[in-house]
Amino acid sequence: MLRRELFAVLLEYKDSMTNELTETLVRESKALYAEKATQLRMIEEHIAQTMKSEIVGDNIIREMPLNTPNFMHIPLDFLGFCLVHIVEHGLLMPGKPNLGVFKYNEKYCVFADQESIEKFI
Repeated sequence: MLRRELFAVLLEYKDSMTNELTETLVRESKALYAEKATQLRMIEEHIAQTMKSEIVGDNIIREMPLNTPNFMHIPLDFLGFCLVHIVEHGLLMPGKPNLGVFKYNEKYCVFADQESIEKFI
């Protein structure tokens, strides 16, 4: 019953919404997003290929794919979601193991981006 009421309200708002974005703006935004995504992917690949496992903070060990035996079998805690995004934003953002798996207090954590890693450390 509640879902039907919510759906009716959403339909009412949908009818009153208009898209005022120009095609040019949408096209430019998509191009900018693709460019930034490519840059991020290149940075992440560089990190995964060059960084070695190391101690990065008080009782925090960063495990990297190239020099950690059985890296793919490390049991990720928190279902592999980024803790920083969960705590700060309430979002379930998947972590990226290629940026490293961080062992802290017998927990294995991954993070969505370098900024989240720095906040955690």
